Amino acid sequence: MKHILFFILCSNLLIAQKNPATIFFKNGTSQEGYVFGDTSWELRFSKELKGKKTKYQFEELDSLHITENNQLVSYHIHKYRFGKNQKKTKNLKYTKVQLIVDGPVQLYIQSLNYNTPTTTQFTRYPNGHINQKTVFLADYSQYSLFVKKPNEEKLFWLATPQAGLARNFKKASLEYFQDCPALVSKLESNEFKRKTAPQMIQFYNNNCQ
Repeated sequence: MKHILFFILCSNLLIAQKNPATIFFKNGTSQEGYVFGDTSWELRFSKELKGKKTKYQFEELDSLHITENNQLVSYHIHKYRFGKNQKKTKNLKYTKVQLIVDGPVQLYIQSLNYNTPTTTQFTRYPNGHINQKTVFLADYSQYSLFVKKPNEEKLFWLATPQAGLARNFKKASLEYFQDCPALVSKLESNEFKRKTAPQMIQFYNNNCQ
């Protein structure tokens, strides 16, 4: 359990170009086929391996099962938003997240891949000459942790470790779990940290209901 987040993160980032999948729609229907390429933001789906591909947005879907690295992985589709004020319900987006811990409080992990474009850099020299160079920016991946209770409309953003969109795990956890003094005490003493988030959620589900 200690290394479960690291294992799931590594598995999610090893995305094949085409994967067998079953997609489940909000209207209760489903389709079996294949998804193609990265699925961070939308799905390119076909019933046949070489068939016509259809793009689906996450708001059309309820959940999906994808075979990744020879393992069947189940994803849920939920609303979410980044931002310090997690009570806001405007400008929500949909995302696919993998369930890590089930119970009264559910823990999810979200993995996103960002494909950054190329850019052109210009260097001006004292003699007036201008040198032009195309720079290929590296792609990067980001993962975040979210939690949700059954009666909540959207996911609560718990943590993102990457710089630039960092989310303080301890501060967010103290806000979300303020109804459980025993867990608050453990957070304040640093007994639970981001890497032990699954154990923290299990503690809440077992002791704070």
